[in-house]
Amino acid sequence: MEYTQKSNVGFHPTATKAPSTGIARQNTGVDMSKFASAMAQSFQSAQNSQSAVVINDQPFDMLPVPVAMSQTIASATGTGATAVTAYFGNEPYFNSTPTTNGSGAGSVTNTYGDGWSGKGYNQLFNAITRGVRCYGLTISFITTSTGAQNPSGLNTAATTLLVADLVGANQIPKGIVLNAGARNTQYLSGTMTVIYQFNINCLTQLSYSVPVGNTVSLTLLSTPQA
Repeated sequence: MEYTQKSNVGFHPTATKAPSTGIARQNTGVDMSKFASAMAQSFQSAQNSQSAVVINDQPFDMLPVPVAMSQTIASATGTGATAVTAYFGNEPYFNSTPTTNGSGAGSVTNTYGDGWSGKGYNQLFNAITRGVRCYGLTISFITTSTGAQNPSGLNTAATTLLVADLVGANQIPKGIVLNAGARNTQYLSGTMTVIYQFNINCLTQLSYSVPVGNTVSLTLLSTPQA
């Protein structure tokens, strides 16, 4: 049907031009004031029919950083047993903690606190460009058979931060001096906490020595308040 303008405020059914005034556009266009309401009703209708679920919540952070990261190494006693060097982080790619101390298969056990045998930590190190910022570490030596603290383990721990330089399978070592840490010798003679900032990333490992017959717990403090 054609329209023709009859006056300044109306149109006649014989016009040859499309409507151009604001009033005409409003009459022929979408009323935006009703659009949001219509959409809300549509979502409500869909929800009522179980074809959609609207969750009014904040987005979940899919990259959580734990308050602390931990590892426990236990080395059994037995004929031929010797101290072993344990490694924290990136074991599938660089150095790995041995599973024997010389006294038989399985005489050394390695348990990570992520519940994924360390793979969860490794994924986190890879996901964050510069890795996880750590604000210190706590290391504890216990004689497994008695449950008593073993202060001599601190003297031989040789805790070291290792960074792969990707040249000839070498690693750059940075020693962490445990004697610079703090402890309450009255109660925890075999435990040391070192306040020391460093990053653990996809090219980094920590190493430390585990005596025979000891259970060693290493905790990295990955938040300042830890």
